[in-house]
Amino acid sequence: MKKALVAGALGVSGRALVNHLVSLQDWEVVGLSRRSPEFQSPAHYLAIDLLNRSDVDACVSNLGDLTHIFYAALQPGSNFFDEIPPNLAMLEHIVEAVERTSRSFRKIVLIEGAKYYGAHFGPYKTPAREDDPRQLPPNFYYDQEDYLRARFAGKAWSWTALRPSSICGFAVGNPMNMATVIAVYASFCKELAHHSDIPARLPPTASLWR
Repeated sequence: MKKALVAGALGVSGRALVNHLVSLQDWEVVGLSRRSPEFQSPAHYLAIDLLNRSDVDACVSNLGDLTHIFYAALQPGSNFFDEIPPNLAMLEHIVEAVERTSRSFRKIVLIEGAKYYGAHFGPYKTPAREDDPRQLPPNFYYDQEDYLRARFAGKAWSWTALRPSSICGFAVGNPMNMATVIAVYASFCKELAHHSDIPARLPPTASLWR
């Protein structure tokens, strides 16, 4: 039986991941999040502040031999510089706690996004490739990858980074979801069409939606 620790388990990515792993029936799943879930789940959810190293250590020490970490946690900041310290610290706290307590730890999957390729600056080269050069920092994805690359040297575990261009899903109170953005925009279009016969249209060009 594989045992997964999912950080950010109530976010768009984390929630879908927990549901998928549970459905496979050969995973034991522990989800970490800031708040408790508003639904029933076969997974074991724990509410925890990942920025608190002592709380993370105490939590992980009671979980037994974890085999995988799926890291989808995010701490937004007021700017790109401010995002680096908390997002790096949360990852460090989890990885180092699991290293100390689990003899079976063998894989961490880091959930990133298109910001790695510079999507936050505007249009970027597509198709994007794993070996594309990094864009202008700061970018906490770079700091997280650099940490994992240095940390796993000589260890029994490995790591993988996933960089989806966009994610559609569901999470309560989470605006970082393309489906929500499109739904809100469609609602505005519907209201405008009702009052002024302005047709709905998807901005700005067809290339954006490819």
